[in-house]
Amino acid sequence: NAILASQAQVTTDIGTAILEAVKKEDVNLTTRLLEKAGKPIAPQALKKWMCSGEDTALHLALRKGNVKLASLLIDYGADPYQLNKDKENALSLAIRNEKNKII
Repeated sequence: NAILASQAQVTTDIGTAILEAVKKEDVNLTTRLLEKAGKPIAPQALKKWMCSGEDTALHLALRKGNVKLASLLIDYGADPYQLNKDKENALSLAIRNEKNKII
């Protein structure tokens, strides 16, 4: 149980930190955080943690028009089909915002 609790805390901390880095459009920090999280934890953090319960880090990156960040997040397991509070997935958001490079 202690190991699971520890992993949950790491996921929470990393997820929150990733959201903050994406909000600031800090590609270097986002990259370092994703590398630190590693492939097993990064997808969990990217899926679970949403900005104010509204958008995932991928949604935020696309709203900001940051294709480089969006591509990085997808490379680390962000789900482009995950819905935000408006029932909008990142793929439809990219299309609506004409971010065709991500599609």
